[in-house]
Amino acid sequence: MKNIIFTAVLMLIIPSSISFSQNDYETYKQPEIMQGSNLIFTTSPNFSASNEVSYSADVSNNYFYLNGGLLYTKWRLTPKFNYSFSAETNLGIQKQSTDFILLSNSDLSSGDDEYRSYLRTYFEGGISYYFLKKLFYTGIYTRLKHNISNKQTAYSSFSAYPALGMGYLINTARVTPALNIQQVLLDEKIISAPLPEKTRKKIVELLDKQNEGEFLSRFKDDADIEFFSRIEQVLRDDGVITGNLDTRTVLKLFQALTNEKFIYFPNYNGWQVQAELQLNLRNYGDENDKNKLRSFTLSAIYGRPIGLKNNFTGSVFFTVPVKPDYLYQYYRHDFHSPVTLLEHFSGDLDIPYLENIEYRDTVKYSLSTRLNFYQLINKTAGIYFTVIGNYAKIQHSYYRSSFSAEATLVYNLLNKLVGTVNAGFKKNYYLKYGLFVRFDISYYIF
Repeated sequence: MKNIIFTAVLMLIIPSSISFSQNDYETYKQPEIMQGSNLIFTTSPNFSASNEVSYSADVSNNYFYLNGGLLYTKWRLTPKFNYSFSAETNLGIQKQSTDFILLSNSDLSSGDDEYRSYLRTYFEGGISYYFLKKLFYTGIYTRLKHNISNKQTAYSSFSAYPALGMGYLINTARVTPALNIQQVLLDEKIISAPLPEKTRKKIVELLDKQNEGEFLSRFKDDADIEFFSRIEQVLRDDGVITGNLDTRTVLKLFQALTNEKFIYFPNYNGWQVQAELQLNLRNYGDENDKNKLRSFTLSAIYGRPIGLKNNFTGSVFFTVPVKPDYLYQYYRHDFHSPVTLLEHFSGDLDIPYLENIEYRDTVKYSLSTRLNFYQLINKTAGIYFTVIGNYAKIQHSYYRSSFSAEATLVYNLLNKLVGTVNAGFKKNYYLKYGLFVRFDISYYIF
């Protein structure tokens, strides 16, 4: 329980301990329609090493992955109706080496290197409908997974989470490109002080129109010319400049908006509280073992920008099994919203080491907290931290708890080539501690 208290206290301390004035992220007004889609192909070598010390053994694992993946995402967000959808397939090979020492007699045992190939397919989607604008909503989140491996029986799983909730959460990350424009003007000595707030808001509105394809649909091949002409006109109308921008500055602005080396983290603002029912149906191939998992979860999320480069997001989950007659129970620490799912789809913010909490016993209830803190270091690098605390009341024992923490550094090495370093720690009822580090290089082909 102390792990839950610790993380809950952090949720109160972090946002309140940093004083800041109201900034562009807090005053950002989301356009009436935000929509889009993208298709990304990534290929990535990945190396990870972990060491877990339980009360009976010391286990070391080394993993090497080589994989390629195709990810399609589509979304539409409005004040009344939101949806986001993702389809992903991932093909790869994995090598695993394991060493373990029995603490009772200090015997060292090394397992044979295990090679595994796999094909994984995921479908995820979320829908929410506000029947009272920006306050009360209903929605559903679904997840379908299919896995084929040479070392495991093929299996598929399907989960559905119908929900009722209240509150409104937006991602204000679209403000960041406007601040990049401001920085270019400062670097080029076009301005000597930050742009007035009203000017930045007008630029953000133009960026929203550009992102939604308004310039492309109206001006076709001249879309970029018209867009930068509008920015220049805003600067003149607000008295920031008196003439025209020179060619160098315009090219710098174009680079600031289109440079694929730039890192953009989510910047959530707002809150949501929702109640959802978890429905699971799993099919384990030839065994045809259909294990239904039903639970009720009350969850909440709160996001707040901190300055111009930081964001704090905290979430709480209280889960009660509706039909506690199974042995394996999994809890994902994801708040099911079309807004937050968009970041999960991107892959960069997925944290598999901390993703699930598993119990091999009947649970009466589970209480979990998750904290995320995002920090942009510069335009091409950033770091984010994740802390998870979990407390569960077990039917045949007193309780079980766990605590996990992870830091992830993201750095754009070259155009479309992104390097990631993870380091994590975890502790639970059977594990004294577990440590891991992971190195990953991804190339976004398109």
